[in-house]
Amino acid sequence: MKKYFIMVFTVLCYTFAATQPPQTAVTFQSKGHEHFWVYLNKQLQNTHADEVVIAKDLAPRTYQITIVMDNRQKTTLKTKITLHTGANNFEVAYIPQNNRLILTTTDKYAQTSYTMGNMSYQKTSQYKSNMQRPHNTYQQAPVSAQNPAYNRQSIPPRKPAHVAHPTASHGTAALNAPRPCHEKDFLEIKHLIQKETFEDTKLTIAKQATSAEWLTVDQLSEIAMLFTYEDTKLQYLKFAYDFCYDPNKYYKLNKVFTYSSSIDELNEFVQAKRSR
Repeated sequence: MKKYFIMVFTVLCYTFAATQPPQTAVTFQSKGHEHFWVYLNKQLQNTHADEVVIAKDLAPRTYQITIVMDNRQKTTLKTKITLHTGANNFEVAYIPQNNRLILTTTDKYAQTSYTMGNMSYQKTSQYKSNMQRPHNTYQQAPVSAQNPAYNRQSIPPRKPAHVAHPTASHGTAALNAPRPCHEKDFLEIKHLIQKETFEDTKLTIAKQATSAEWLTVDQLSEIAMLFTYEDTKLQYLKFAYDFCYDPNKYYKLNKVFTYSSSIDELNEFVQAKRSR
């Protein structure tokens, strides 16, 4: 009889454990051993700044996150992250040269494929954010060799990075001349960019699509307006120049900027490209 009760008790314990919802936790660790505070949905997670912050007993969903460095500038990162069931791990990197924070997941990268015609787009679960600059503008983390999403370019460019821009012609040559991106394809490109949450992922997809098409200045303007930050718009339009169908109209892109300094920088870039 005693053995019977022990067996029943053991079965009940296992049943109770199996019915409990899986635990979700997130760990933030500083790459350079700097100390920081973490807020999840505006709730402070650590009373004292530390180089490792762990939050437990969370629900697997999207959170608004704020990380504040314990330095003189109180460098701040604000973004959104989506937690999955189980352990979630992130690395916080502080870049002192431009007073910027970069948040990257250290879990295995989960990829989602986007398909448009004969082009495939790769999304990587990497999170980056921006530091406040003067005049309430923000510095977007650049897409660089540190960004796996940038290194895994899945669209081979249809043309070289430096090309002779198309000009009006007639006869047989006109049949082989590049043509601007079809409106239907362009709308699909815009949709793929708009559905993304993170600025760097939007930029990656925009670059992939732009390098595979001839986009007009008006189309580039529409894509640039999908970005939140002035620096991202400028970075994208510099990249897009070599893939523009009508670069002689690049001056029309001045309207996407808020600050005259951005307009001046783009114009200087264009003039330098044309003088080569």
